[in-house]
Amino acid sequence: MGTRTNEKNRVVYLDILRIIGSFAIIFLHLSAQNWDTVDVNSRAWSAFNAYDGALRWAIPVFAMISGALFLGRDITTEKLYKKHVLKIVMVFMFWSLFYALYRTFVLGEITDLRTFATSFVRGHYHMWFLYMIAGLYIMIPILRKVAKDVKCARYFVILAFVFAFTLPFILDVVSLISPTVTSLAREVINYASINLVLGYTGFFMLGYLLNRRDIKKSSAAIIYLLGIVAVLFTVFGSQYVSVKRQSPSSIFYYYTRLNAALPAIAAFVFAKRHLNFRLNSSKGYGALAFISKCTLGIYLIHPFVIQVMNDNLHINTLSFNAFASVPVLAAVIFLISLAVSAILNAIPFFKKWFV
Repeated sequence: MGTRTNEKNRVVYLDILRIIGSFAIIFLHLSAQNWDTVDVNSRAWSAFNAYDGALRWAIPVFAMISGALFLGRDITTEKLYKKHVLKIVMVFMFWSLFYALYRTFVLGEITDLRTFATSFVRGHYHMWFLYMIAGLYIMIPILRKVAKDVKCARYFVILAFVFAFTLPFILDVVSLISPTVTSLAREVINYASINLVLGYTGFFMLGYLLNRRDIKKSSAAIIYLLGIVAVLFTVFGSQYVSVKRQSPSSIFYYYTRLNAALPAIAAFVFAKRHLNFRLNSSKGYGALAFISKCTLGIYLIHPFVIQVMNDNLHINTLSFNAFASVPVLAAVIFLISLAVSAILNAIPFFKKWFV
């Protein structure tokens, strides 16, 4: 199955996946809104956990999309920093300042300069993502060298699967039985210091490789099955541990674990095989591309929309049945955030530097 692009060489399925991923992240954040405030034995908590556990693939997928787009692109290090890294820095500074000011003068959560400065440097709870993306961008000149050699790229992904995804996941499970053994094993693994393949670089390289490769139907079926099993493990495993401890447990919620990696790969492969369709007109491509370009703005804005709806309108995921409230509010907040992002993207200077 070939990769379809428009006249500006935009990859259709990556645009669609980016839009779906943005919606899934709003879903995630809404699922977490009251996740730690309700009884783990309640239906509401089961709903939050089910949605949260089912959508852990959303963040890794964005790293995969970036890898698919950047590692095959011939871009100088100078341009990489001047255009892309600088943009991330500017975006972070503007929106971190926005949220810090909002927390200070509207919410009253920040009352001194030191706390304000700390809040600004750390960013709002969702802005860690910008640090991660900036880190991946900085690694591009090195990772591109690896990507040019297919065997080397595959070896890189294998190491990532072992040391970044699988071993930490196994140790999370073992920690439920023997924390001492887990602590010792983590210490031994840390001695190896295999840091290059840790974090999100494995997803970055995976996205590049999967974008270039045609996945057979039989292989795709296995990938989908593994993704579904991983999702079920996350949902039911988290439910089991939380009920047993009578306290919400996020032990299986880490993005860089096997149970998040497998669904992310499944989502990426599914999009490549089934969402890479042709649109009937240039207007269709244009609309898709525009919404895709608005996704960064959607990501940056949606926590503010969630907060305003909760604080001013008193609407949140406990306002009605949690199984319905999360998807309904996710749809509403996505549309509001899209509208705001579209307006900001219509302002040339703002579009260039801040969304």
